[in-house]
Amino acid sequence: MKKIVFSVLLLIAAAASPARADGALAVGIPDEGIQKGFAYAFKLNLAADDARKEALAACWEAATKNKVPPGKCRIVESFKKGCLSVALDKKGQWAGWAVAKDEKTSQTRAVGRCKTGGISCAVAETECEK
Repeated sequence: MKKIVFSVLLLIAAAASPARADGALAVGIPDEGIQKGFAYAFKLNLAADDARKEALAACWEAATKNKVPPGKCRIVESFKKGCLSVALDKKGQWAGWAVAKDEKTSQTRAVGRCKTGGISCAVAETECEK
């Protein structure tokens, strides 16, 4: 009987506490394009809703600092268990981002996406969920 009660309590505890294994990326780009500004923020290792809310709030803050209308921030990636990379071109006129299962793949994809419109793109940031 004690084992059954203990098992039930474990199940209740697991259901009551959200899993902390999600990430989200928010990006803000003005209507005039990335040449006029770019803001991004991400949050990892949170419950899905928390990751999205916190990434969006952090993007609004970054947007204000980078003269991007905060209302332009949108969630562009939500993921579970992966690596996120953001790449920027050296002139600050283009960006790319990607989520993949491993760091190298996310970096390669982010740089590739950046190169669709940018020159001399390089990884600006990479983080992986734990």
